Amino acid sequence: MERAVVELGAGAQALMAFSIAFTMFSVALGLRLAHFRPLAARPHALLAGYATQLIGLPLLTLALVWLIRPDPSLAFGMILVASCPGGNVSNFYTLMARGNVAYSVTLTALSSVLAALTVPLSVLFWGGLYPPVAALLDEIDINGASFLMQTALMLGLPLVLGMTLAARFPKATERHRPLALRISLALLLGIVIFGLYTNAGLLAEYWTDIVPLTAVHNLLAFALGAGAGALFLRDAGDRRALAFEVGIQNSALGLAILMTQFGGIGGAVMLTATWGIWHFIGGFITLALYRFADARFSRPLHATQGD
Repeated sequence: MERAVVELGAGAQALMAFSIAFTMFSVALGLRLAHFRPLAARPHALLAGYATQLIGLPLLTLALVWLIRPDPSLAFGMILVASCPGGNVSNFYTLMARGNVAYSVTLTALSSVLAALTVPLSVLFWGGLYPPVAALLDEIDINGASFLMQTALMLGLPLVLGMTLAARFPKATERHRPLALRISLALLLGIVIFGLYTNAGLLAEYWTDIVPLTAVHNLLAFALGAGAGALFLRDAGDRRALAFEVGIQNSALGLAILMTQFGGIGGAVMLTATWGIWHFIGGFITLALYRFADARFSRPLHATQGD
C-alpha cells in the first residue's frame, strides 16, 4: 500500500497550498488578544489541554502503531493526523455538549497559531520514533529542514497577515470574516472529498483495514481527551471541551501537507481523508453520550470559567 501514490500537477499542488493558507488566514481574522488572556488567568488548564494535544495524542498514536503494526503508509497517516492542530468544528461540538466554549476556542486558537512550528517538528520527531515510518520518509527523501521551512511559511505567514489585519481593521475584518470562513470551509471539504475521490479504488480495496483503524484511532483520541480532562481539570465544562479538542483534528491540513510536501503517499492520504469524515461521526457519538448522561442523571451542565 505504501507504494501507491496520488500524483498532483504543479497547479494542483499550488491550489492545495493556497487552500490551506487561505483557511489559516480566515482563522486568524477572528483571533484577538482576548483569546489568549486565559493563558495568564488559567495557566494550568491551558497547559494541561495543550500538552494533551501536542504530546499526549502523538504519544498514544505511537503506542498504537507499535501495538498493531499497520502498513507503514497508514502509520504515517496516523502520526500526521495526530500532529495536526485541533479543528474549529470542535467549538461547535463543545457548544452542543454544554461544555466550556471559551476554553475550547482558546485551545483551538493556541494550537492553530503554533501549528507553523509544531506540525512539522512533531511529524519528523514522532515519525522518526517508528522505524517503518522513518524508513518510508528516508525512501521518499524528505529534507527535514526544507519541510520545516516550507510548512512554517505556508501556515505562519497567513496567520500573521490575518491577525495583523484583524488588529488594524477590526470592523472590516469582522464584516468580511463570515464570507472568508464559508469559503475556507468549502475549500477544506473540497480537500477531504478530493482525497477520498482520488483514492476511491484503493479505499474500496483496503477499506477493511482503513476504516476500522481510523475508527479505533479516533475513539482513543476522544477517550484520551476525556481521560486527561478527568485527571487534570476540575471544571466539567473544560473536560467536555478537551474531549472534542483532542478527538477532532484538522485533517484537511494533514492532507494538504501530504499532497504538497510528501508526494501524496497513498495509504496516508486514504487514512487522513477517512479521518476527515470519521471524526464528525465520532464527535456526534461523543455528543450523544454527553447529552444522554445529562438527561439520565438530570444534571444539565453550565460551563464555568473555573480552573
